[in-house]
Amino acid sequence: MTANGLMSQALGLQASYFFLKWKSKEVTSININRKPLIITGLVQSSSIILSFAIEIALKGLLKFRFDNFPKIHDLKKLYERLDENDRIKISKIYEQKTNSDIEECIERHKDMFMKFRYLDLISDEPNNNENVNAALNSIIEFYNLVKNNT
Repeated sequence: MTANGLMSQALGLQASYFFLKWKSKEVTSININRKPLIITGLVQSSSIILSFAIEIALKGLLKFRFDNFPKIHDLKKLYERLDENDRIKISKIYEQKTNSDIEECIERHKDMFMKFRYLDLISDEPNNNENVNAALNSIIEFYNLVKNNT
């Protein structure tokens, strides 16, 4: 698959995240007994989709830069495969969006997709899908910058 194809998949997953986010707001206004279960399921689904989208976007960027990518799922290891200048530029984009550090976000979510997949997610902190989405946007924005400058 091409780098553009991978980025298209990441954007498709991001669109799914936005739909689930919208759907969870719609469920909030409904008065049913299962509402907490539905909202929890939608939030978990959103987290899974965003984590997977970041994985695909990082692989797309790696494919663009190096013409290949490792067949791993750890977001931190994928991010660390980028060259230092690319990481610095992505970090600056993310910091402008969130006023926080992308490496902390990636560290926290590095294996989120796998943990959800195997129902092994135990955390005292709720997921901050807004920051995860900002990380995805930062990677895609950087990809578009480098693609358009070559």
